[in-house]
Amino acid sequence: MASEMGVAGRVHFTGKISHEKLVACYHAAQIFVLASIARSEAFGIVQVEAMAAGLPVINTGLDSGVPFVSLHGQTGLTIPPADSEALASAINRLLDDADLRRSFSIAARARAREEFELGKMTSRTLSLYDQVMSHS
Repeated sequence: MASEMGVAGRVHFTGKISHEKLVACYHAAQIFVLASIARSEAFGIVQVEAMAAGLPVINTGLDSGVPFVSLHGQTGLTIPPADSEALASAINRLLDDADLRRSFSIAARARAREEFELGKMTSRTLSLYDQVMSHS
């Protein structure tokens, strides 16, 4: 399909890659796109990984945790699911605006560190378990 569309020289299909190589890919990128269309994408841990690497995120406004991870206008842009024009526009906006990318990058790294680090996530999970158990 990439050949048919004339983009084969600009698209790379890597197949399965190691975690170390994935981290290198995050650091080589300028933006991260999670263009999910299905609510089954409950959270998108890859967003947190990308944000920790300082990437601004483009995600979709699913009725799930996806838009909670990267916040529209703060750490990236949120677009409607299955809207290719909005996706292209968001990608072009970030690629064309280095200052906006930089601002989102700084905020993304901070949000990943402050909201999704292991200690905080563990504490929140244990607190939720305590709440559930005290109401049963």
